[in-house]
Amino acid sequence: MTHPPEAIEALRARGVRITPQREAVLCALYALGGHVTAEEVYEAVCQTMPHVGLATVYRNLDVLHQLGVAVVTDLGDGHLQWELTINGPHHHAVCRKCGAITQLDDTFVQELAQKLRDELNFEADLNHMAFFGTCANCQEKADT
Repeated sequence: MTHPPEAIEALRARGVRITPQREAVLCALYALGGHVTAEEVYEAVCQTMPHVGLATVYRNLDVLHQLGVAVVTDLGDGHLQWELTINGPHHHAVCRKCGAITQLDDTFVQELAQKLRDELNFEADLNHMAFFGTCANCQEKADT
């Protein structure tokens, strides 16, 4: 099983036990890459551990999320999607018309986070956001 060593180290540094099921979920997230549903993770885990249940996958995804090793978001299709945080924080622009998803660098929300801190003394969790709107291609089609 291949997993990101930095994620395993992050869990160990927090005193989290690396159970076979947790490692399998972590390996599946890593192998699948990008945004995946819990069901996709479950199917991947079942390839090597057929006795693991969907509830176990959800529990482990939740633990990984709580510890900051994975993020979860809804990119507009009504399904929560999970992703490892090893590539750092990033965000998404999602077109409501065609479904195109553009990955955004964290700099897009840094000013918002600072403004929330300065004006509201509010520390926002802006680690993985989706912005919904209309992409340039769909805007162009609408204009013609």
